[in-house]
Amino acid sequence: MRSWKWFLALIVLLSGSQLYLPEVSANDDPVITKKEITKMFEGDYSKGELLIKFKTTPTAKQKEELYLKYGLTERSIQQDGQLVLVSYPNEKQKVELIQNLLSNENISYAEPNYQSTAQYIPVDTFYKKQWYLPKINTPKAWNTTRGSTQITVAVIDGGMDIYHSDLKGKIYKPYNAVTGGTAITSDPHGTHVGGIIAATMNKSGVAGIAPNVKVMPIDAFVGEGADMYDVVRGIYYAVDNGADIINMSLGGDSYSYSAADAIRYAESRGVLVIAAAGNEDTSSYTYPAAYDGVIGVSATDQRDVITDFSNYGDYISISAPGSNIYSTLPRSNYGSMDGTSMAAPVVSGVAALMMTKNPLLTADQIKYSLLGSAVDLGDRGWDYFYGYGRVDANRALNWTSEPIVAMSMNASNFHMTGTNKLIASCRVNGSMKGSVYVVDSKGKVAASLVRDQLPSAGRFTAQWNGLLLDNKTYAPSGKYTVVFRMSDGKQVVSKTMPVNVVNKVTTAVK
Repeated sequence: MRSWKWFLALIVLLSGSQLYLPEVSANDDPVITKKEITKMFEGDYSKGELLIKFKTTPTAKQKEELYLKYGLTERSIQQDGQLVLVSYPNEKQKVELIQNLLSNENISYAEPNYQSTAQYIPVDTFYKKQWYLPKINTPKAWNTTRGSTQITVAVIDGGMDIYHSDLKGKIYKPYNAVTGGTAITSDPHGTHVGGIIAATMNKSGVAGIAPNVKVMPIDAFVGEGADMYDVVRGIYYAVDNGADIINMSLGGDSYSYSAADAIRYAESRGVLVIAAAGNEDTSSYTYPAAYDGVIGVSATDQRDVITDFSNYGDYISISAPGSNIYSTLPRSNYGSMDGTSMAAPVVSGVAALMMTKNPLLTADQIKYSLLGSAVDLGDRGWDYFYGYGRVDANRALNWTSEPIVAMSMNASNFHMTGTNKLIASCRVNGSMKGSVYVVDSKGKVAASLVRDQLPSAGRFTAQWNGLLLDNKTYAPSGKYTVVFRMSDGKQVVSKTMPVNVVNKVTTAVK
């Protein structure tokens, strides 16, 4: 894991896709069968989103009735309102949803929001040497997100060159677990790992898998060795200082109760722990990868075959590229290394992208989607060499649910009478408490509807009769915004829905 060799590689991976063309009837409306609907979802599409084409522009009331019936949220419209982009709440019922929509006489077709074949390709100087990035579909994933500064990945390793041109500006709370200070060594191994996760896209050097996230370098080594006490201290430091993910490209064959306790502590605080499986070509346990709750990562090569050095066994959760991995080295240099040490940060980088898309998911929910979306290799299903398969960044993001979906209101124009109510709701994914409130056109809170509550059956529903916060007068006519604000105590996510209020109340409340 801490041993390495120097290589250079130039690999260009090309991918293609087939275009699905449904049968078209004489009146230009597609005739779409259930089999054809199922086939629609075989391609790459934005999970939870549909395009709906209306024959004639529906009225606001018609759309509201349709959206409420199926839990849809309108995202955007074009073609004078005849083509709409909506989100839907239940991925498992997507085929049935399209069937139901097609039964509406005013709908010509409904289809997934397919992802284009265009991929974001960095212009960093050595990107073409990073064969593993297109292998795990990172360019497609970057069309969705490149990470966020709200997400922090702790790298417990041998130090890091925090002034490297591809790492400076993203270093967060560095720590030396040996000395208890903040001065860390400029270690080649730790620097290489950090670059795999988060090297900046700056038109030079290399690109990290999650280039916008923060890195917390924790130096636990003295030379080539690390005491368990220092590793454990590094784990506690990472958790207590806000790390979302801990990457450990290190290991040994001895079980440590103190390390197992530290990892349980990380789990209890919602931190995802990822570790390298080891490089001894053996099925013997390597720790920390073999501890309960840790995602143990084996290494694959450019052919999607396990490397001749990677460990394997019943503690392997997932596999990732770990051969000839090109990344950062001290003094703003670059080079290749081999090892499961390189495979683990590939997985950590993908997990960071997932957490960016939905920072309110629990570590277990991220783990479930990460493993469930892996590309199956070797024996069908889980196996000793690849775990649940080789990590795929784009598939992992498609498996990652949005934090707030299926927003709806019973009226976009609220004709306030004093006896009726505006009803707004949304479905949520993750561990959170939520608040729902209304702000006026100046951003001032006009009404607080839900305050720091847990969701009910995965939803938040709020009602507003139009009264302002002082409960004495009704809101004047004008433009308002309903705000859904969710938080897990660490991260905050908000979404809004506009509403036009028409005040038809003739008397004030006494």
